[in-house]
Amino acid sequence: MLSVVVGTTSTNYALASTTTNNVVTSSGLTR
Repeated sequence: MLSVVVGTTSTNYALASTTTNNVVTSSGLTR
């Protein structure tokens, strides 16, 4: 059960990082 929670958290963190990077990149290109 614990490994499932850790896996989910890692996945969510990865998705959040990717989204943040995309937003930053988009902002940089727009400027």
